[in-house]
Amino acid sequence: VAPATAAAAALAAPAAEPRHEPGPQHAPEPALEVAAAGSPLDLDVLRDLWPAVLESIREATPMLGAVLADALPVEIRGDDLVVGFDPANDFFRRKAEDRPNRDALIEAIRAMTGMRARPVFELRDLTELAPERAEAARPLTEAEVLDRLKSTFDAEEIAAEADPAPDGDPGPEDPGPEDSASPPPPTPTAEEHA
Repeated sequence: VAPATAAAAALAAPAAEPRHEPGPQHAPEPALEVAAAGSPLDLDVLRDLWPAVLESIREATPMLGAVLADALPVEIRGDDLVVGFDPANDFFRRKAEDRPNRDALIEAIRAMTGMRARPVFELRDLTELAPERAEAARPLTEAEVLDRLKSTFDAEEIAAEADPAPDGDPGPEDPGPEDSASPPPPTPTAEEHA
């Protein structure tokens, strides 16, 4: 009877399990801390985490990542997150409004921030929010284009030559005096007709 009693006692006694205490190596990522808190919409947090939201979207749906690449969170209106698109990107704004794209953005925001947002897409001037975009959108001068081409292609500028071609032919750009206005052919004289 003693062995059965010992087995019963072993089953009744709590087993000594190793305790797992979270240490620094188990600390959750900042986005997950926000998610656990279930915090209300916070524009500053959304703007800080927007690149991570876009990256998660790009990994799951590259086309939607391209659509949202230049969009920015611009305003909170109640539970609505206003996502701004440059006025030149109305096509992308309309693509973002498609139900599957909107749902993917809602899920990415929730997963990265813990915030439940209803995206509203609007055309906005984003240069105030991202001044570097205003600089990037400005047309380049001819000198800037040449500098960019030279640096991109490791090229150098070659000055145009004013000298004639090696065979002495002035080339099509510089017609000689004989080519500019040829005199009419001589008319035959009476002696030549006879």
